[in-house]
Amino acid sequence: MLQLLKVGPVNVLPGQFVPPFLESLVAAAGRGEDLLPYIQGIISSFGFESFEYGISTTPHPDQYGLTCYFSTIPMWITRYDRMGYIEIDPRVFLTCKSAIPLVWDQSSLRNIGPRVDDFLEDARAHGIASGVSFMWHGAYDTGMCVTLNSSIPINNEIRAKAIAS
Repeated sequence: MLQLLKVGPVNVLPGQFVPPFLESLVAAAGRGEDLLPYIQGIISSFGFESFEYGISTTPHPDQYGLTCYFSTIPMWITRYDRMGYIEIDPRVFLTCKSAIPLVWDQSSLRNIGPRVDDFLEDARAHGIASGVSFMWHGAYDTGMCVTLNSSIPINNEIRAKAIAS
């Protein structure tokens, strides 16, 4: 079962670097405001529509352990957990052993297996049809997965170049 993360207030130390694109988010967090509009604004500025973040206390998120999750799509959180998608989500298992971001779309992840194809169809029905996923590796083989998603099903050459830039 996924534990939902709630984004809350943050303290920034004096002189601590905050990237310019995060300044409004960090300031809003410091004021205790709802962060979802700020997160959506950042995601949109990168050309995506939704955001997911997950962290696991095990080397592989499909093993027993604590897995915490945040998404800007509330209906997807419930569905993802109920369907046990953490076990078959290619955006997770294809980035587990890599530091290279995975740029994916409906065509690039098809035919890995029938459960993955079912996942891709369900994700597309929830507005997640393509995107970029990457894993940050932590201590003791833990991982944090970040995904930026789009409802665009196929990354044509123009979109692929935009994502790369």
